[in-house]
Amino acid sequence: MFQPALLRGLSGEADLTKDGYVTGTELGLYLSERVQHYNPAQTPQYGKMRDPQLDEGDFVFALSQVEGGVEETTPVTPLPTTGTLVITSDPPGATATVDGREVGKTPLTLEIDLGAAASREVEVVLTLDGYRSRAAKASIERGKTAAWRDVPLERVPEPSRPAPVQPGVLLSPEAQRLIAELTVLNTTDRRRLDIGVRLAAIGDARRGVGVRNGVPDIEWVSVSPGGRIVINGTSFEVQPFSLARYPITNAQFEAFVQASDGVSNAEWWRGMPGDVDKTIDGSFNPQSNAPKTNVTWYQAVAFTRWLNAQMKGANGTLEVRLPTEWEWQWAAQGGSETREYPWGDWRDGYANTDAGGLGKTTAVGMYPSGSSKSGALDMGGNVWEWCLNEYDAPYIIDGLSTNKSKALRGGSWYFFREFASCAIRS
Repeated sequence: MFQPALLRGLSGEADLTKDGYVTGTELGLYLSERVQHYNPAQTPQYGKMRDPQLDEGDFVFALSQVEGGVEETTPVTPLPTTGTLVITSDPPGATATVDGREVGKTPLTLEIDLGAAASREVEVVLTLDGYRSRAAKASIERGKTAAWRDVPLERVPEPSRPAPVQPGVLLSPEAQRLIAELTVLNTTDRRRLDIGVRLAAIGDARRGVGVRNGVPDIEWVSVSPGGRIVINGTSFEVQPFSLARYPITNAQFEAFVQASDGVSNAEWWRGMPGDVDKTIDGSFNPQSNAPKTNVTWYQAVAFTRWLNAQMKGANGTLEVRLPTEWEWQWAAQGGSETREYPWGDWRDGYANTDAGGLGKTTAVGMYPSGSSKSGALDMGGNVWEWCLNEYDAPYIIDGLSTNKSKALRGGSWYFFREFASCAIRS
């Protein structure tokens, strides 16, 4: 009995005041007269509601209007359940994913379903071959348009075509294919490790990795312009300078060990403590194109002094040394861009940290997408890098005769990814 009576009441019979609307109170009164044993606890009910939070106002049902025998209904505009997101990029054609789902290529306009929510936040990621990916969060509101327009995508520095390490030695077709594979973002960490092993086996002829005529073949990148940076509460002025593209490799450090005027020359150890350890230990990964490890700060300084002397023979204006901590961080963070990581925000596949699970160093330069703005590689992960200054007092750069701790930067294969951040000190 209840259902038919309810439907008749909503069709107009419950409009007791004949004003074209049926209120909840009218409907309750109507049902109480027509339904036997009507329970006031049913919904709708007549009289006051028991909940004081709801005991204000009344339900109202609008009746259709009939004119000239033709029924006219009051138009009802449904509430929107979506919000609009507009995405454009420079250059266009970037693949967009929203909350992990690929939605198309820029430029594009999306309708984001909000369901019953008034708004929600979505994560948008743009990727384009040859460019660094960009990510951002966008707040989508019901019935409104949010826009991420003209997103600038930064081109990943293309690996330079390596110059021959020895006259007449060029990259083999296999080496070219392997190096090209490194630029593909979904190349796994394990595959990058294997590529480095293979390059070492066939003779890694990349410029900046090996030795030429008994001297490390360093490829320099320019870090310019300079600026100011604060390290441990002290402000430092950074002048433009050059930095090696790669960390020093095993092959390059071995040239120092084997040179007749190398590690045994007392000149390179001048001013250091008398008991300084001159014994060079083997690297954790002895592969020729892997970074040299197990080197003390004093041994690193001795190496740079020797290298400086070799290069002065070619150009007397050069000064080769370890970078200061402020120089290192300025280069890593892209100068005034103050990137969190050398490449920007954290991205898997951009550095060799514990996240990759390799458990060892790779050959240098196996993560070209992790390049800093200047083009220096491996500034995040793979191997810790010595700086010239002391850790506790970074303004001291001539602490040769002391045993004070010196600064390390960049993290390594063994440490959490956070240690690969540009600003982390150790």
